[in-house]
Amino acid sequence: MKKILSIILVMLMCMSLCACGSKTDKVQKSLQGSWVAEWRVAGNPIGRYYIFKGDTFTTGRVTANGETNKTTGTYEITDSVIQFTSDDGSESKELEYSYNEETGEITLWWDDSIQFVKEK
Repeated sequence: MKKILSIILVMLMCMSLCACGSKTDKVQKSLQGSWVAEWRVAGNPIGRYYIFKGDTFTTGRVTANGETNKTTGTYEITDSVIQFTSDDGSESKELEYSYNEETGEITLWWDDSIQFVKEK
């Protein structure tokens, strides 16, 4: 009887682990949508946006002149960094994030000091 109970408990624990999914999956789900960061340089507004859809991204930079540089590609998630690989083969970029597993909320950072806001 103890063996049967042990086997059942082991199976339940395995199923509960499978149901949770990985942190990477949860972070990717929380990322989906549009994110914007804005700041000022010499009094002029500057901004950057990221749009996440599946495992792809689109990003752009808006300068004081209103110019936008648009880049697309794919991304990978590690413990604290999102690694971007652009479609045009340019240098890879990284974006730091923090993820609260209890609330499912994610926070994105540009240069350690500027926080992105998720658009609703």
